[in-house]
Amino acid sequence: MTDIHKLVDVADMYDHEGDNPRPEDFEFDQVDDLMDMIATWRAAQRHVRAARRVLDAAAQQVAELLGDGGSIRVGDDLVRYKPKRSEQCIDPHAVAELLTKQIIDGDLQVIDIVNPQYVKRTAISGAVRDTFYEWVDDAPALQVVPMSKAPLWAQGLNDGDISISGTHGLSKPEIDTL
Repeated sequence: MTDIHKLVDVADMYDHEGDNPRPEDFEFDQVDDLMDMIATWRAAQRHVRAARRVLDAAAQQVAELLGDGGSIRVGDDLVRYKPKRSEQCIDPHAVAELLTKQIIDGDLQVIDIVNPQYVKRTAISGAVRDTFYEWVDDAPALQVVPMSKAPLWAQGLNDGDISISGTHGLSKPEIDTL
């Protein structure tokens, strides 16, 4: 497996320079084994989860130590206590009635209060969804699925077998000849 700590150092170097590293900056092209690349990806995934837990716990501890209104300068940064609050509507139906009245009266436009990207799509008819929304491909991502929850065709794969649409269960040497 590629040393995850060296890869983190590469990312950290770019972060200090204010840049975002590209995949080629990590020299992944030198990794010629797919299983090694997957192991590297999984190791990074575990580190991210663990780092997030450490980050959350450390932030909570620092906040408790600083207390309400406390702050401390650390180098060029100010670390300060910030209470965690969120505003919640206590009477959504009354708010909806008020907004509906303001829209009907022409005092308010729907676009002023609703971001179409965050509309609850299940509340919209299929025809409206099909007219105004579409699936857009984003950057590809990886997902880890326990084999117990994997699709039936995948449950027959052996360790190291690769499945490409239409080639379920081929091993790496067979894929290379495609």
